[in-house]
Amino acid sequence: MAPHELTAAGWPALDVPAARRVAEDVAARHGVGVREVFRYTYAGRGAPVAVFDVAGRDFALVPGGPVPLGFDERGWTPSEEEMASFLGDEDALSPAAEPVRSTPYEPEFADADLTEIRARLARRTTRPRVVELPPLLVAVEAVAAGSRGHAEVAAELAALGQRLPAADEWEHAAACGARSLFPWGDRFPSSANTVDPSVPNLFGLRIAHHPDEPELTTDPTLTLGACAPGEGPWFEARLAHAPAFRGAPAGNRPLFIRAVLPI
Repeated sequence: MAPHELTAAGWPALDVPAARRVAEDVAARHGVGVREVFRYTYAGRGAPVAVFDVAGRDFALVPGGPVPLGFDERGWTPSEEEMASFLGDEDALSPAAEPVRSTPYEPEFADADLTEIRARLARRTTRPRVVELPPLLVAVEAVAAGSRGHAEVAAELAALGQRLPAADEWEHAAACGARSLFPWGDRFPSSANTVDPSVPNLFGLRIAHHPDEPELTTDPTLTLGACAPGEGPWFEARLAHAPAFRGAPAGNRPLFIRAVLPI
């Protein structure tokens, strides 16, 4: 069981001096360096971020313990633009679209459409649950796998005392405890939402920020963080930014590696 200060419940409550003491203890035990420790606010929530030097690469501390995962679509209601995009309007929500759109469906069908959209989200995301996870140091940025296959990547990481993340670990690293569809809330950024999905999340990671960069997990059949290959409705592609999103095959796209170091 992880010490309280390394759990998802305890870590966010630490001030910077306390978080630095924890980070320095982790660094001493694992032979890595501490780059910086600072207090960070993301989408209205605050927590310390601890960045480590692991063989010349930046890794950030991701607390463990009991963590909430998954997405409950029953409490989610799409905006008109999201509804239009789900129903096949490829221009809805695109940056070139008008910011205010009329409802593209007949009112009497709205309830049926909402039920279908929620059902589609349920098929694409993991179910709400609480799981026990270990605390980890997680690479801030993913790197391209190049021509290396899953087994070769796993062996190379193991030689360094590292590994790929399990699916639940990856989801937690991306969600940071948020129960909303996206780490910053239920709406995707638009002219009315200034949260940039490319900035570091609450743990200091740049993760689930590019819909065409599938990341390897411990499961050779499962990549996370990318939408399905090819063109589709704009909002469907942006579901890659949702930590609970599942089921998009990598296809022939380049794969990416996000190493983790158990602590």
